Amino acid sequence: MPFVAEAVAPFRWNITKREQLGELLDGEAKTLPDKLLPEFREAAAKIVASAGNAELVFVGRSPENLFDYLSGAFSALSQSRSLTLLQVSYRNAPTIDLPYKKLAHFLQYMRQESLDPHALASQGKVVRFVDVVSTGSTFQRLVETLRDWSDAEGADWNVVSSKIGFVGLTVRGKNSPHAFRWQQTKRWREIAGRIHVKNVSLSPPLWHQLGNVDPKVTPPHRSDRWGSRLSASPDRDEEHLKALRGAVQLYDRAADRAERVKLSRAIAQQPQMSEPWLRSLVLELKTRSGKAS
Repeated sequence: MPFVAEAVAPFRWNITKREQLGELLDGEAKTLPDKLLPEFREAAAKIVASAGNAELVFVGRSPENLFDYLSGAFSALSQSRSLTLLQVSYRNAPTIDLPYKKLAHFLQYMRQESLDPHALASQGKVVRFVDVVSTGSTFQRLVETLRDWSDAEGADWNVVSSKIGFVGLTVRGKNSPHAFRWQQTKRWREIAGRIHVKNVSLSPPLWHQLGNVDPKVTPPHRSDRWGSRLSASPDRDEEHLKALRGAVQLYDRAADRAERVKLSRAIAQQPQMSEPWLRSLVLELKTRSGKAS
């Protein structure tokens, strides 16, 4: 029989369905330190504004907290805004060397999330991938994957590439002509061309917190787990449960009107506030009352 790849989505508890979490929420929680919340909120505001009126796809585990925070903040909106957490780790797995069957499982997972070339080219949506960036290797591999996939399926890469973009969360450093900029490397220019790229700079403490310190709700979705039924099963390791409880707390905090007002004020400070869609978002974040049910 011909090989048919299965779309195995990595399991992550849906923190909006509290009735399914039950006793999992009993116990210690680990989440973002309060002292980092003001800068974290500002970073979230910059991501929303700099991405334009696009769907946000948070890549891997590093931006989990941002996904949960914005999910909570946007839960009160009259019309939902699309937020996706794309579980992937390319570590130790260069795309050009991946076994076909492993890669095929990952592509089916992306297709399930409507992130395949034909969906991107035909559905009229615009997508911005968001991640904590050091060298830019994850973004580079995503572009390579989408470009090669487009060629294999006969999708117009020029159209696909016009529908995607990247928001890199970079560590703040000295601003000089010789500073390293991941999107200016020769390889990135070769594969990405003029794909939309924006960066949001973070202080070293916040960048380190998101990338290296924050507990994660899920195990890393490396290539050895692509297509594995193991990845579709809940992981009840205590460290992951502490992160789950922290994610719930962060979601609830962002869903509270007081925090939404603070986020709306942070967004209103961004230069993109002249855009009508962003003004509407700020107004609704500010005026919607209470928590979403």
